[in-house]
Amino acid sequence: MKKKDIEITNTGLKEKCLRYFRGKSTYEDEIFINQCLSDGRLSMDEFRNMEKDWSESEIPTNEQRMAFMKISGKVKSRRWKRLMLKLAVPAAAAVVLIAVLSIHLFMGREEAVTTYSTAYLETEYIVLPDSSKVWLNSATTLTYGSDFNKRDREVTLSGEAFFDVAKNPSKPFIVRMKDAEITVKGTLFNVTAYDGENGIQAALMTGQIQFRTGKDYIYLSPGEVISYNRDDRSMSKSRKDVNQYCSWLEGKLDCESITLDMLFSRLTSLYGTEINYVPVKYKDKAIRVMLDTRESMDDVLGALSVIVPISWTWQDDGSITITEI
Repeated sequence: MKKKDIEITNTGLKEKCLRYFRGKSTYEDEIFINQCLSDGRLSMDEFRNMEKDWSESEIPTNEQRMAFMKISGKVKSRRWKRLMLKLAVPAAAAVVLIAVLSIHLFMGREEAVTTYSTAYLETEYIVLPDSSKVWLNSATTLTYGSDFNKRDREVTLSGEAFFDVAKNPSKPFIVRMKDAEITVKGTLFNVTAYDGENGIQAALMTGQIQFRTGKDYIYLSPGEVISYNRDDRSMSKSRKDVNQYCSWLEGKLDCESITLDMLFSRLTSLYGTEINYVPVKYKDKAIRVMLDTRESMDDVLGALSVIVPISWTWQDDGSITITEI
């Protein structure tokens, strides 16, 4: 498949950026913005300042921002349902949210377990029994037992979620994942922990969290990000723009620096489509991407091909093969 020829002009940059922030941008808008960021017509500082001005004028408070995220998630959910029909996703994968009450044997007694699951290209907003709020990203599962908020506040996560944890110093809130766990008392943070990816990332907006794996642990302060590598069990902490880690709440995939193989792994997690890519020229090249995950895979790869010369082919089994040009 050949990449689309997109005419890039120098008009209306601010208007295109505003449409992007509001979640109303077109495919051509995003191609234009990505190209401007790539060729220097728009710096990342300028883009962030525009986003900040928009956020302060249209979403002035943190509480209103949370409300906006909740509404935005519902709007995206309806839009993504239409997209899934276009992509002919099997009906079993099109379930918006499944709340399952199952019975498990635990230490000789029965325990009720509540499970929330989102399908590919779906997001959902839930409120836990302790009034904590959780936004679930695509292909994410969250479970907790019947004793939640009685003797403890523990949840198990596979996928990606944004947490707004209600404060309760006497009952720390624990998020358990494959190979790691996070402990908090009341804060805003985002966790990415898809089982199919070799890393876990947590970004902290407010408060403090403890990230633990085995006997090793590290504390995060607001504005810091922890990255854990499941292969070599290494942890690293850095200070970054944490807003990009929760950009998925507005239907975006915003990465300041990411390699192509990591990017394709994330797209596989979000879309449920296997992407086969063997890096050659771009093996260690980190790129800046800002993609709209409300669009089809073809549109997303088309936007990416403006930044990195690639082509892609759909295989008979539904997978995609990426080729460097």
